[in-house]
Amino acid sequence: MFFNLTQNTKITLLADFFWNIGRSLPHAILQVFLLDKGYSLIDIAFIQMTFKTVCTILELPSGIVCDIFSRKKIYILSLIILAISFMIIGLLNQYFVAMVIAYGLYGISQAFKSGTLDSELVIEYKNKNLNIKDYAIADNQVRSFSGILGGGIIGALLYSCIQEKLYLISSIMFLLSIFIASFFKPVSECNNTKSINFNDIKRNFLSVLKFIFSSKITLNFVALLFITTIFLQSFYQYWQVLYKSRGISIKYFGMLYIMFQCCNIIGSFLFKNIKINKISITIILLLMPIIYAISFIKNNLVIFIFPCVILLFYIHYQYINILKKQLAPITNTSTFFSVLDSIESVFGILTMLIIPGLMNFFDIIQSYGIIITTFSVLTIINYITFLKQLSNNKDCDSKHSIKVM
Repeated sequence: MFFNLTQNTKITLLADFFWNIGRSLPHAILQVFLLDKGYSLIDIAFIQMTFKTVCTILELPSGIVCDIFSRKKIYILSLIILAISFMIIGLLNQYFVAMVIAYGLYGISQAFKSGTLDSELVIEYKNKNLNIKDYAIADNQVRSFSGILGGGIIGALLYSCIQEKLYLISSIMFLLSIFIASFFKPVSECNNTKSINFNDIKRNFLSVLKFIFSSKITLNFVALLFITTIFLQSFYQYWQVLYKSRGISIKYFGMLYIMFQCCNIIGSFLFKNIKINKISITIILLLMPIIYAISFIKNNLVIFIFPCVILLFYIHYQYINILKKQLAPITNTSTFFSVLDSIESVFGILTMLIIPGLMNFFDIIQSYGIIITTFSVLTIINYITFLKQLSNNKDCDSKHSIKVM
């Protein structure tokens, strides 16, 4: 698969490989690291909401700037900001204000990086009539393997030895990623623009909004993003709390992180071999709450049951990622991705409070049960409508032409 990719794709995947290693080094121990530094769950939620809020505010303008100015330069700038953020965490983690600032910078970096080189690749693949599914699956595999290597192996092994200095190693990885990205050759004309004015920003934004609201398919996809975010944020933010509540030692968190990344890889493999239709989607989504319900028989079973649920989720998530790239227009591509990412970030901020809210009335296992069941039911309803629209040739015009996998 990797041999059939374009040169720009290989450069981007290699740069993102080191970016994701650096970013994921502290992932397996993030919650525990903050708890060990004396931060409460409320403090942690505030720090993470700072990241999400900043990311949401800057997501849209950064995408518009990318379309008008230079995606490559914005990509490099995002990595420089990320390196500074991780340096602050590594050196000043005992200060709450410093952590808030660091995560604010992290949010700026995340917003700036979104819709940069990946938008260039979407344009390149569409212009050359290449199969964007090849790039999407390769991108997922690179992120999964680098996540395993960074968060599951290197990060977990080094944390017990160097602890917060792990963030300084991450910064070095970001600088290496910058060097690799410098070889990327832009394919779109937007990178020649020297100045930006309000009319350009307004025109790009309104153009993308018109594109999104002109089709039931794109509107339904936004609904799918919202439902998916409910589950995704709950999983990312609180899986460590779930396993810690079952008495799992921190020394096993690295292996658990690897296990979840392997779920992503296996989910990607299964996605390639499953035809996405109403029946397959319904079966996959119904299995999630059914399998998770076994954990209610004996709570400790959740340790083994939860990865099975995550595996099924990743099959669904592969399709979401590919649909997002297929729906993107040739013009204002970065703005399109930024609008969707902004919407997703808003959803993320709202859903980050769901688990803490539910835990006022239920334990962590029951809270996840409610989240998984809600996600499955809403997604099935949305998918039935969405796939029906895809099969309707009248709605699938040239602007929104995508296919069922």
